[in-house]
Amino acid sequence: MKHLSEDLVKGILRDFPETRDSDKKLYIRVFEHKGLYLTPEQQEIFSRLPSLETYRRSRQKLQEQGYYKPSQRVKDMRMAKEVEMREDFMTKDDDWDWSGPFPVLRSNLVMKQGRIF
Repeated sequence: MKHLSEDLVKGILRDFPETRDSDKKLYIRVFEHKGLYLTPEQQEIFSRLPSLETYRRSRQKLQEQGYYKPSQRVKDMRMAKEVEMREDFMTKDDDWDWSGPFPVLRSNLVMKQGRIF
């Protein structure tokens, strides 16, 4: 699913240069690609609204404070996604080089003649 979104955004950014400077113009093009066409008046209203991220963050903050909790189904879905992301980002001790003052991920080290430097 991520690749489909990324490919869509790449195409829009390539074909509509004005979307490179405005998330709202990008959103409008994504909406159109998905079949939601706004009139010029609706596009103007949309462009004056705060960003969609502002609304998401407000909802998230209110829920963190205990207001308007999500349904159990959504809680379970979010928890599953969190577990999946944690597993994606977890590393094992042998993935790290502990020889210096600070641990460094081995994948960030340079290999020269079969040795890590």
